[in-house]
Amino acid sequence: MLAVRGLKLAHGAKTVLDDASIVVDDTDRVALVGDNGAGKSTWMKVVAGLVKPDDGVVERGRGQTLSLLAQEPQLDGDKSARAILADTGREPWEIDEALGRLAVAEPDKPVRALSGGQRRRVDLARTLLFAADVLLLDEPTNHLDATAIAWLAERVRTHRGPVVVVSHDRAFLDETCTRVVELSRGKLHAYAPPADKTTTLTHSFVEQKLLRDDIATKTQHKKERLWLRELAWLRAGTPARTTKQQARIDRAGELEEWVENEARVLREQKRTVGIEGVASKRLGKTILDFQDVTLGRGDKTLFAGLNLIVTRGQRWGVVGDNGAGKTTMLQAILTACGHPDAERDPVLPQKGRLVVGDNTKVLVFDQHRRSLDPEATLEQTLSAENDHVFVPGDGGGRLHVSSYLERFLFDGSDRSRRVKTLSGGEQNRLVLAKLFLGDANVLLLDEPTNDLDVTTLGVLEEALLGHPGCAFLVSHDRRFLDRVATGILAFEKPNPDEPATVTPVLGDWTHYVRTQSERLKLQRTATTTAATTTAATTTATAATTKAPAKRKRSYKEEQEFQKMEDTILGRETRRDELRATLEAGSIFKTDTAKAAKLTDELRALDAEVEHLYARWAELSELQGM
Repeated sequence: MLAVRGLKLAHGAKTVLDDASIVVDDTDRVALVGDNGAGKSTWMKVVAGLVKPDDGVVERGRGQTLSLLAQEPQLDGDKSARAILADTGREPWEIDEALGRLAVAEPDKPVRALSGGQRRRVDLARTLLFAADVLLLDEPTNHLDATAIAWLAERVRTHRGPVVVVSHDRAFLDETCTRVVELSRGKLHAYAPPADKTTTLTHSFVEQKLLRDDIATKTQHKKERLWLRELAWLRAGTPARTTKQQARIDRAGELEEWVENEARVLREQKRTVGIEGVASKRLGKTILDFQDVTLGRGDKTLFAGLNLIVTRGQRWGVVGDNGAGKTTMLQAILTACGHPDAERDPVLPQKGRLVVGDNTKVLVFDQHRRSLDPEATLEQTLSAENDHVFVPGDGGGRLHVSSYLERFLFDGSDRSRRVKTLSGGEQNRLVLAKLFLGDANVLLLDEPTNDLDVTTLGVLEEALLGHPGCAFLVSHDRRFLDRVATGILAFEKPNPDEPATVTPVLGDWTHYVRTQSERLKLQRTATTTAATTTAATTTATAATTKAPAKRKRSYKEEQEFQKMEDTILGRETRRDELRATLEAGSIFKTDTAKAAKLTDELRALDAEVEHLYARWAELSELQGM
């Protein structure tokens, strides 16, 4: 059991935790949610004993141990990943499994030589292998691919002991957690789990939160009416200052302060972020054209044979295992477009061509926040020369930096804050604010949803949906891809020792998963058929018996065979029409229902054409009449 009672913590005049109490049973897996900067990471550090609170106590069961996965790994840089995991006392095979499952590259190198994402995976492996009774996991899915997330989810579900998870991966929370607790204004608010199995954990939380916010709004209105009556009484002139009247005056003053504070909080909760779409220059029909592109690093080929024409309005979700070549593809795009970020690590196709369309300009989401100067203020970060910014787009123009910051859920007065005082999520919001000040028609976003709260994630989704150019989104957030992707670029490695294949699939993540299982089934069927045919041929040869003469096609089969060419041509023509419509991308914005219907029709046509070719091959083997 984990019991946290009366935690209080303030940084100067700002209250971070105010009686933030919770009890987590051994069977509880709690999703800790809240806006960026609400204090979730701070709460975890206090519970883990890394930050001393102003007041309150943390209690655990007798002899229970606790382990924290923090956003910033604290590892011995001189040790290798394998040595760090060996310190957990686990068996070598368990260490090898964790390294493999989390795709930790070069586990025998010093940790300081690894990338930030690799160090994060090492820290996650260390946390899990330490096998503490109480787990505190702060954004555990960051930098993980779908396979690693599935393995992590299973470990969390089967953990025996209290678990508290901070994550913006809604699908992960739905799969692993049993209830939601929200940190808001320094206090923890518990929400009941879903009443039925048809409602997900996060959907249930949103419904209950809306109800709670509605009650808070009605309470605010009642207090305002009461305060107005008291204000009228005060203005009418109070009688002699008796104890009774003085108490009423004091209550009126307290009520006024409460109303003003609550009104400010409600304004902040309802504040929306108005991101103007990134300005898009007039685009040609084709923005990027991958012509049989093969990419690799050094002598190693990562993927081969990518053919893809990218046009305006398309948002490609890039998915696949780590090391398959997703980031390398983005780097190749930067190189082809002449982006400055490609100068230190240019990537050219080993084979094929990557053609860049006219007026194409690229902007990159700074996943690791390298562009942020910790000592700079927010104002200096967004507007180096004055206190105004120029927001591109039809609804843009010259805007005061305070007003622009408010669009990203900052307070206008935050412009004088230094970047180093921001939480990880707030820094990501600042990176987004900086990104959408740029002038580009192609966006490259590598894991953009890491550390974004639900509100800011919704803002990013709406901004991308309104973006008139195109975007490549490397993400393991399945809900995010379902919301914004018009197509999926799937990097698939049937064999770990062979290059990946890149399969473009029109539609969102859910559609890709459904079609993937169908494609794999067809591949298995084709492989089995080929093996059976080979075995039959070998047997026939070994028997050295004369094969029987081919039978003739029946009248009905002959009629079918004669019409088949026209049938295939008609189906392929319709399939090409559907692909052109869906690849244009606009239908996914104007008529999502029709887009879904056309996507299903295209999938059915793909299967039908494949069946027709198989039938044609079967009939062609027979003798004609």
